[in-house]
Amino acid sequence: MFWNTATRSLQVCNGTSWASYLSTADLPPQPIIWSGGCDSLGAAAGWNTYCLNTVEFATAASYFSVNPNGTVTFQTAGYYRVSYAGIALGAGAGHLRLSKNGAGIATSYLVPGTTWTPVSAEVVYPFAAGDTLLLEICNPGTYAFGPFSSPSYVGRFQIVYAGRL
Repeated sequence: MFWNTATRSLQVCNGTSWASYLSTADLPPQPIIWSGGCDSLGAAAGWNTYCLNTVEFATAASYFSVNPNGTVTFQTAGYYRVSYAGIALGAGAGHLRLSKNGAGIATSYLVPGTTWTPVSAEVVYPFAAGDTLLLEICNPGTYAFGPFSSPSYVGRFQIVYAGRL
């Protein structure tokens, strides 16, 4: 096996001849990603849906759509890396929940405190065309999340296409 710089492809041998196995033409031209967040504070009591009304950058339009209300709808089946990193404020217990089609696929628990506390989750998970994803954060007392805005950009939410099913 070797990388052929002339054809920009991985060459493999079947014992008698060499053939291209993988070329750069098989790779996406750029990362398939959406990055952004919610520009408001999660001040409601109980569960707050994390809105997605602020786009930092996006190259994934043909893979999934992002509604400003927080719902992500997948158009292309595959594995996706979903991550959130933010902060919450309150002395009570808080939780973070990622849901696929209404069923939880990842949770995270907040440690109560009197200062802004980090909260995050990351998961690689399979999605079929038509599946939906939602991020909800349970308010620990004051704010479920801080605003995704300059200069701090707390509460970053990202989805990256990781590959075919």
